[in-house]
Amino acid sequence: MATPASAAGVSLGPYFERLSRVDSTPLAGRVVRVVGLLIESVGPMARVGDICAIAGDRGERPLLVEVVGFRDGHLLSVPLGDTTGVRPGASITLRSSCATVPVGTALLGRVVDAFGQPLDDLGPVRATVQVPLRRAPSNPLARQPVSTPLPTGVRTIDALLTCGRGQRVGLFGGIGDRFIGVVPFDKD
Repeated sequence: MATPASAAGVSLGPYFERLSRVDSTPLAGRVVRVVGLLIESVGPMARVGDICAIAGDRGERPLLVEVVGFRDGHLLSVPLGDTTGVRPGASITLRSSCATVPVGTALLGRVVDAFGQPLDDLGPVRATVQVPLRRAPSNPLARQPVSTPLPTGVRTIDALLTCGRGQRVGLFGGIGDRFIGVVPFDKD
């Protein structure tokens, strides 16, 4: 017996072949338990480091979570925001295979939070490049040598601790230090 497609002279073979290559891994699951800062769910099929989103039932923004482990076939995640309103049975979906951060000139002069969301009321950040948050460090011997001084405008640093253009510099401050983010040097 001929199918309507074969009667019309249409070959479905290429379509079936493409469908056989489609990944049918479940991308959604359900929250089972929340204990402190640990969210346990059945599904989705995710790996450690993947980012998932838990949908709110009142139309609020989804809560992003990062997968940190597995236990007895359940997914263990930590929230990247406030867990208020998360309930058993809430839908959890795979969002991305790894955490990324926006980079580029669109971030120059902008104030953003830990997720790259603007805090300065200047509209959305239009960064076109997303870079994985966790990746292998570059080989320090493969970098260009630092040969040009970088003036900081702080005479003490420029004279005693000269920084070079392209040099990596660590900025450290004590926990709860009220001077974090404030340059305690006189620039004059």
